[in-house]
Amino acid sequence: MLAQKAPGPFDSREHLFEFKWDGTRCILRLQGGVLSLQNRRLRDITWRYPELRSLKGALKAPDVVLDGELVVLREGRPHFGSLQQREQAGPERAELLSRLLPATYMAFDLLCLRGRNLMGQPLGRRRELLAEGAEFSPEAGLLLSEGFVGRGRAVFRQALRLGFEGVVAKTLQSPYVPGERSPHWLKIKRQAELDAVVIGWLRHRRPISSLLLGLYDSQGRLRHIGQVGAGLSRQLQHMLYNELKALRLQRPQAADIRLPAGGRGRLFYTRPEVVVRVAYQEWTAQGRLRAPRLKAIRRDKPPEDCTFDQ
Repeated sequence: MLAQKAPGPFDSREHLFEFKWDGTRCILRLQGGVLSLQNRRLRDITWRYPELRSLKGALKAPDVVLDGELVVLREGRPHFGSLQQREQAGPERAELLSRLLPATYMAFDLLCLRGRNLMGQPLGRRRELLAEGAEFSPEAGLLLSEGFVGRGRAVFRQALRLGFEGVVAKTLQSPYVPGERSPHWLKIKRQAELDAVVIGWLRHRRPISSLLLGLYDSQGRLRHIGQVGAGLSRQLQHMLYNELKALRLQRPQAADIRLPAGGRGRLFYTRPEVVVRVAYQEWTAQGRLRAPRLKAIRRDKPPEDCTFDQ
């Protein structure tokens, strides 16, 4: 279940307000004594987090499905850079990083308990059963994402004060609707951010001087929304270059690519398979991002979810 964007913080007794953890969305399943982790792209990522095998002992039921986020905490706050290291590492480094940068599963919803499908139950009831279905502890790597009813503005201010990127407001009576971006869940963020798909890159004096970005419109057409060079570190360039080169196309997937006048560099096109998160100031009148900055590569998000209405 996905959240829509809200224009700003608000108070409501009908909503539960949670801190926005800015981690990797993850379905945790325990079935027949086997624990598995699945990201938003429906890929099994259990091997990437071997330290979470101990979660089985914290779950009270033999058959349970949780929704939550994987985070790497520093002083109680999510550290996105450390999580990115975990997400980008291969199998040969999984055990080492599990000790250096241990992950925590931040649970916020319960979808199934003892074989019973709970997605039709209201959120308030699912949260009650969630608290009964698990022993939450930092040692086990399992924590409950706390929720606060009513005072959304105060929770938002506190979230920013503590260094979080915002809050998520959830209607207490809402069912769980998988695969949909529902108005029952609203995300309220500190700054404008979006996830975009890479549709090409410019090369000038370095392998990747900037990435061309695109979003899908309501008709499913890919539209060019600008390019980003800020935040593109040497490490990210090295990580992306061979991957994008393998996806290279002779012609662009987007029909409306227009680069700024006077720009330098050789332009390459790529299949729209790599997703990145960018922060930006605003949209220009030409439909481009103003002052975008690359924040992260999103391995957990499908390219088709990079839409204008996200």
